Amino acid sequence: MKVRHPDYAVRERIVQVLPELVHSHRGLVLELTTLLLHDREMLLRAEACSTVADLKLIELRNEVEQMALVDSNWVVRAEAVETLGDMGDRAALPVLLSAADDPDENVRAYTAIASGLLGTLQDESWLEKWAGREPCERVRNEINAARARLGSDAGWKAFIGAFKVTDTEFVIELLLTIVGDLLERRTPGPLLSDPTSLLYVLRKEAASGRHTTANRARILAERLESLISKPVENS
Repeated sequence: MKVRHPDYAVRERIVQVLPELVHSHRGLVLELTTLLLHDREMLLRAEACSTVADLKLIELRNEVEQMALVDSNWVVRAEAVETLGDMGDRAALPVLLSAADDPDENVRAYTAIASGLLGTLQDESWLEKWAGREPCERVRNEINAARARLGSDAGWKAFIGAFKVTDTEFVIELLLTIVGDLLERRTPGPLLSDPTSLLYVLRKEAASGRHTTANRARILAERLESLISKPVENS
C-alpha cells in the first residue's frame, strides 16, 4: 500500500488528500489513517490524529486513546489528547485521567483543555485534586480554566486569583476564552460572582490596543454588560 512509501513527502500528501476521499471511500480512509497513526515520523502521526477529529473518524477513537498514553513523542501525545477533546466523546475521560500524570507539561496542559470540553460539573472534583498536586503554573491555570468552563465557581475564583498575580498575555487569552465559552454555553454563573471586577479587566484589555485580544475583550465586555442589565430591564 502506498502509505508505506519510503518518501516522507508522498506519505504527507496522502494525509492531505484524505478529506477528499472520506465521503466516497470511508473504509479506505480508515485503513490509511490507521497506518499513518503508526508512521515512523512523529509529525505524520500527529497529523493523522488531527485528521481523526477533522473527519470525525470515531471508529479510530481507541487508537487515538492508546497514542495519548503510550506514544514515545510528547507532541503526538498532546495532539492525541487534543483530538479526544475535539471528538467530544465522554467515554475518553478515563484516558484523560491517566494523561493527567504525563511527564510532559505540554501534554498535561492539553489534557486539562480536553477535560474542560468533555467533562461536566460532576467531574470538577478530580480536576480540583489534580490542580492541588500539579507543579506547573501554566498547567494549573489550564486546569482551573477547565473547572471554570464546567461552571465551577471555585474553579473560576482559583483562575481569577492566578490572573490577579500574573496577567500575562497567555493568561489574558485564556481568560477571554473562558468568558467566551461560558457566554456561548449560556452558563455564565461564575462570571456573575464579581461582574464589576471582570468588566474592569475586559475594558482595560479592550483599551490596550493589542491586536490579538483588544477587540475580543471589547465584544465580551458588551455581552457581559447586556447580560447584567437584563434583570433590571425585566423588573
